[in-house]
Amino acid sequence: MNEVEMQQATARAEGSRIAYEWMRKNIRRFEPCEANSKLIGEWLEKNNLSLSDQNLDRAAEAIGDQLARAASVPATPAPPAEPTLNSVAPVPAYFPRLEIPSDIARIHHEKLKGLRQGPHGEGLKRRINALQQGYRNAPVAAAPQAVSTPVEDGLPPIPVGADASLWPSTVDQITQMSRDQFRLLFHSKRFGEAFRKRIEAIYARERGR
Repeated sequence: MNEVEMQQATARAEGSRIAYEWMRKNIRRFEPCEANSKLIGEWLEKNNLSLSDQNLDRAAEAIGDQLARAASVPATPAPPAEPTLNSVAPVPAYFPRLEIPSDIARIHHEKLKGLRQGPHGEGLKRRINALQQGYRNAPVAAAPQAVSTPVEDGLPPIPVGADASLWPSTVDQITQMSRDQFRLLFHSKRFGEAFRKRIEAIYARERGR
């Protein structure tokens, strides 16, 4: 290989490197195919331009509508939903809780016997089998501890989910509550704090009058 041929080979190699790098950077715009390479090469030759990133950009701007566009990547299909306990073995709403295997042991044997002999006995059997096979329902997101709109005289609001008819708004209503009901709400893990604040606010309001 003489010097001229060596220079030509070096130029071709450098040109290939430049073209490859440009195609790699623009792979989302244009298809890196022979047809595109030919069109760009002809445009550069016609305009007497050397192979460079800048000139390749100019070529793409000039004849971009003639170049083959990159094929869109097909969307990955969503994985099929995993079967849940309720989809495999649904049971009537009146059934006791049957979400995990230990729930079975919590049901009184007489109750379980009655369910087995009832109209949905087969459904109970399928439910127990599904539990033993490992099927579970998706965990239910905990309900936010949102509160209802503040009520009368600025008393602390009654939490969402609580039975508003059982929550007092006056001292008289507090005294009319049964001892058991009062203790149940006062020591409730879910509503106890809100209930105690409401009781304190009722007495504070009465003292301020």
